Amino acid sequence: MSSPIPEATIIVTVHNYVDCVAAAIDSALAQTPPCQVIVIDDGSTDGSTEVVQAYADRCEVVIKPNGGQASAFNEGFRRSRGRYVFFLDADDLFLPGKVERVLRLYGEHAVGWAHHAMSLAGPDLTPQAGDARNPANLRSGVYDLREAARTGRFPVKLPATSGLSFDRECLARIMPMPEAPGIMMNESYLKFGCWALAPGYLLDEPLGVQVVHGGNLFTGRGAPVKVQSYAYLGRELYANIPGARGLAVRFAEVAASDPKALSASSGAQAMLGQFRNGLTTGERAMFTLRTALKRLRRAATAG
Repeated sequence: MSSPIPEATIIVTVHNYVDCVAAAIDSALAQTPPCQVIVIDDGSTDGSTEVVQAYADRCEVVIKPNGGQASAFNEGFRRSRGRYVFFLDADDLFLPGKVERVLRLYGEHAVGWAHHAMSLAGPDLTPQAGDARNPANLRSGVYDLREAARTGRFPVKLPATSGLSFDRECLARIMPMPEAPGIMMNESYLKFGCWALAPGYLLDEPLGVQVVHGGNLFTGRGAPVKVQSYAYLGRELYANIPGARGLAVRFAEVAASDPKALSASSGAQAMLGQFRNGLTTGERAMFTLRTALKRLRRAATAG
């Protein structure tokens, strides 16, 4: 007899978070209703693998060679069965009742994605000032951001991985996602890609904890890392999701307008070259102009 299809799947991705991963998995297993929990260890070398393997009798554990965060997302989604898919970084936590709260939103609204704010905490879970809420005091509600994705506007700030969830049908339209080493391709492809596909719900209510520490793979990283990630993201959004091409150009402009960081990343330079080659003549001219203006503004601010 086949197992019943779960309403929700939680995909926990792990790479070298030995001190955090157990708490993250425990927070996923404690959710109601019971969820399919899949833990993907992406080639950890710090002892995380042994911690993850201890949960093999309570959730689905996958140990794989390191292929980058996108590869872990793809493997988790390939194994998922839930109608709704939640992502959890191994250094973050879901608060009790999070999944149940979000599932109610899906039941009440015809949306393809639902994202919520995240509280910030230090390594010892001491609350930090600020959170990952929406800017400008936007109210919780349904947002149709397809026009924003097409034109390249950023009307809202979206949370990191652990604040994201998707209707399976919506997510399946952009999965599997392009892969790249490390975090060069990350959750931004998922959330901005789904902007272009369907309306969603933004909940200005923290239902998880984003832990900020010295080992965060993206949060707090320097400009060269982020510039290279933006270059990858711009190229792949433009190539794969027509409705997100405006956002793709914006990300590429951000990468191209920081010459100091760009000079430190040959990968970013290569990605931007490929991105430019895919533009039409008119798009390339506009991209060059806007990038030049951004560089001038950056130089004026620095001076």
